Amino acid sequence: MENKINNFEEATSIDTMIHTVLKEALSVKGLIRGLHQCTKAIESQKALLCMLATNCDDANYTKLVEALCKEHNIPMLKVLVIVNMNSN
Repeated sequence: MENKINNFEEATSIDTMIHTVLKEALSVKGLIRGLHQCTKAIESQKALLCMLATNCDDANYTKLVEALCKEHNIPMLKVLVIVNMNSN
């Protein structure tokens, strides 16, 4: 646990911290991706937080996710870029 705390203390920006948290969530299978899986998690209120990329090019996707989060009281954070979580 101490090693993980040190990683957070070394983070120099919010972007770095978000990336670190997302990588950790992915490693413990706590990260859900894709419209279908995300909407299921939001609707069942299993989602704790929704991160939506501001550069998403589908307005309907954005509106749907925003509306579902609002309806189910799931906090939503808009992030600037889509990160490829399959790479380092």
